[in-house]
Amino acid sequence: MDTEEKKTFIINSVIYETFFDRDAEKALITPCASVDTNAEMTLIGCLKVDNHELIPSFRVCLSKGNSTFRLKPVKIIRPLPSPHLYRMELFFSSDGLNYHTESSEISIVF
Repeated sequence: MDTEEKKTFIINSVIYETFFDRDAEKALITPCASVDTNAEMTLIGCLKVDNHELIPSFRVCLSKGNSTFRLKPVKIIRPLPSPHLYRMELFFSSDGLNYHTESSEISIVF
């Protein structure tokens, strides 16, 4: 019988670093995540903003234990003039079949 332990991961936190460039009328948003794993693994996933996939299929190689990583920033050009909540959905999977979703809402006001 195979006694190999199943590879698992736990998302500790996801934050979104934001930078506003009012002159260029754009916002840069960088997703950052902290993850615990019980073994070396590669996570795959994507980022959707308001249900639009803005970071398609990324891969992150993780060592056993706690890892923190940043994804490439996304640009929101000419955000809506009135306050608007943008829904951020970050999808993670270690096997490409079962996904874990972290959702947040970010307010961008110009």
